[in-house]
Amino acid sequence: MMNIITSLNNKGYGIKKTENNQELIKKIKQELLVSPKVFSNAAFSVEKEYPIYLENDNKLYVPKCYGIEKFGFPLDDKLSFGVDCPLLEFNGKLRDVQQEPINAFIDNVNKKKKLGGIISVPCGFGKTIMAIYVACYFKKKTLFISHKDFLNEQFINSIKMFVPEARIGKIKQNKVDVENKDIVIATLQSLAIRDYDPAIFNEFGLVIIDECHHIASEVFSRAFRKMNIRITLGLSATLNRKDGLRKVFEWYLGKSVYKIKNNCEDCDMIVNLHKYYVHDLDYSYVKMMYNGTPNIVSMVNNICNFKPRTQFIINLLKEVLKKEPERKILILSERKNQLKDLEEFIKNDEIASYGYYVGGMKMSDLDISATKQIILATYQMSSEGLNIPTLNTVILASPIGDIQQSVGRILREKKNERKYVPLCIDIYDDFSVFKFKGNKRIKYYKSNGYKINNYIDYDLIEERDEDEERDPNVKCQFIDDDE
Repeated sequence: MMNIITSLNNKGYGIKKTENNQELIKKIKQELLVSPKVFSNAAFSVEKEYPIYLENDNKLYVPKCYGIEKFGFPLDDKLSFGVDCPLLEFNGKLRDVQQEPINAFIDNVNKKKKLGGIISVPCGFGKTIMAIYVACYFKKKTLFISHKDFLNEQFINSIKMFVPEARIGKIKQNKVDVENKDIVIATLQSLAIRDYDPAIFNEFGLVIIDECHHIASEVFSRAFRKMNIRITLGLSATLNRKDGLRKVFEWYLGKSVYKIKNNCEDCDMIVNLHKYYVHDLDYSYVKMMYNGTPNIVSMVNNICNFKPRTQFIINLLKEVLKKEPERKILILSERKNQLKDLEEFIKNDEIASYGYYVGGMKMSDLDISATKQIILATYQMSSEGLNIPTLNTVILASPIGDIQQSVGRILREKKNERKYVPLCIDIYDDFSVFKFKGNKRIKYYKSNGYKINNYIDYDLIEERDEDEERDPNVKCQFIDDDE
């Protein structure tokens, strides 16, 4: 077997170049030259390649966890252990179900010497408090990274609650406040685009990346080619990446260390599935691209702009509030203009108080919106960081396929504390590619054993309890992208 000389330092996992391993080096570089797969309007294409490595004349530097997984723990370990932070004392208590993933992560770092991993748990499981506990366990200077300012603000508020003595710093744009800090909050964009003094990262012993699936992109992955921190913890409710680059963030952070056991007692939900179709060119015209594939973007625009369909959604909303007037409702769309149209109906008909949860809003404005009975939100904002435990109803106003995180937003209340059973109102657009998206959602509902009530427009055609199709040993299932 070839003798490979490996090392670990702030540049990454190093593999010494020799005359005998030139073919191996070439093979590794080929593997770490990645390109995202892009599906645009049902057409498949491959974007330009980009490297996930660094090199000089003497060494090839690869992502830390890739190197450890492939070649074992390095022979020469010079990577900083980070500054000790005794003020990191956890002032809280974890639930037993939260402790299990944390124990798996700690075991992966300490006993297995993997130095990292990903904790992937459903929305509402408490990723933030778990991350703070991990920081307090290792008591090392910690870097927390996310791609959204409001996620960083949420994390800061949680630190103040659970680690009141912690000294909090910040890295954002030109601001570098890291000296004598225990936890430093950084934006992923700044780390990727700007060149900070590499020495500032040597003091960190732990890095936590929220919504870690984002770091696989060409731009965001640059951040991790500029720094290498000893212990890496990735957080995400989903490991899905449609471009096939899940492997990239696993190379940097490590693989998922814990698969959630499907024993969630609070995850029962009613789904009202409304099949909707109108023979109107403004709504259901199947537009095609030059290559003969459906123009999905344009068709979604038509769906969201079709006023009779918007009125249909408003009528369903009114009916829900007529029967159960205190429900707290999340309305989701891919298009802000559809949310604006819905707002007009809600305002003119004086249905209930409402607020927005969309990109670009200040944290203070998001907090105000969270107090309203109806929240108009984009799927993107709801999938990352929307934390309103009192939500119990979601309306899927525009057609999507992947709904795990959207549905998770209404499953946060404990069963013995809630007033209403969680309710999902699903508008199934019964034509073209949207049938596929709708069937994908139905598959997800069935896999979780949710009760599905089938409607054609307003008319109930079948009340269906999925108990027969549900594994009696499974209380709640979370679909991973490998399945």
